[in-house]
Amino acid sequence: NGQVRFNGRQILAPAGQGSYFNFYYAQGHLFFYHRLRADQGSFTRIYACPWTPKIKKPIDVQQATILKTPYEQETPFSFGQFKNEVLTVSNMGGVYIFNGASWRTDHTVSYQVYSMLNYHDRLLLAQYPTGNLIEYHDGQLKHLKGWPPRLPGVARNAREAQTTAIYRGDLFVGVWPWAELWRYSRDEKKWHSMGRMFSHPEITNKTTHPYEAAANELKLVTNHWGQRVTGLIPLQDGLRLSTSSKGTGLWQERFNFLDEPQRREYGAVLQLNMPGNLATKIHWQEKPMHFEFLV
Repeated sequence: NGQVRFNGRQILAPAGQGSYFNFYYAQGHLFFYHRLRADQGSFTRIYACPWTPKIKKPIDVQQATILKTPYEQETPFSFGQFKNEVLTVSNMGGVYIFNGASWRTDHTVSYQVYSMLNYHDRLLLAQYPTGNLIEYHDGQLKHLKGWPPRLPGVARNAREAQTTAIYRGDLFVGVWPWAELWRYSRDEKKWHSMGRMFSHPEITNKTTHPYEAAANELKLVTNHWGQRVTGLIPLQDGLRLSTSSKGTGLWQERFNFLDEPQRREYGAVLQLNMPGNLATKIHWQEKPMHFEFLV
C-alpha cells in the first residue's frame, strides 16, 4: 500500500498524493517511483532516498534526489546495479542512472527491460522488442545482437528477453513469446538452445504469438496466450523455472481450445538439473566472511 516497513517499524509513509511503488534498495538508498494520475498535473518521479538500517528515524523524502520523468505515466519493469550506479528502465524507454549523487538519462525509443543481471564485468539488460541482451559497461549501452539467438521457425518481431540467471556458471535467458530457454557457455563462447518450456502449440512464423486466432475469436488481447518463462531461480543443485501466460484471470469453459494438460503448462514450475551448481543461503554477518570451496 505504498509504505515501507523494516523490522516491524514503518520507515516510509504512503504518499500524500498519488502512490509510491516498485521499491528497490541498493548503495545506501531506497529507490521507488512516485506516480500521480489526474486530469491535470499528472507526473512520474523516481526517488533515491538515503537510508541505512542503522538510521532510526523514518525516511525524509525531502532529502531524496528526485528525477521527474519525461512522460507522465512511466512505470519500471526492473532495477539493476553496476559498480556504484543504480539503473532503472521505464516502459517508455527511459534508462535512468543514479551515481550516488545525481540522476542522468539515456533515453531510447521502444526500450523495455524485463530483468538485469550482473555478469562478470558488465550489467546485462533483458530487452524488448529485439529479444536480445543489452550490456552496460563504463557508462555505455551496447546491443548484443544474437544474444540470445532465435529458435528457427518463430517470428522475428516483438520478442522479449525476460528472465536472466546464472546457473552452474552459465548464463540462462528466458525469451517470450514462445518460452524459449537459452544457455550461454562463456568457455565455449557459444549459445545452446535448451528448448521450449511448453509442449504446445507447434512453432510458426505465421503469427507472432501462440494462439492468436483463438484469442481474437474470444475477444481477448491478441497475445493473451503468449508463453513466458517468468522465473529462473537457482536452488541447491537445480534451476527452478516458472511459466505463465501474459493474460490473467479465472479459467473459463470457453477456453476450450486448450485441454487440461495443456493449460496446466501455464503456471507450471519446472526443474532443470545439470552438474556443477550449489546455490544456498548464508547467514548475514556485519563483518567480512571467509569461504572455502573444495572441489
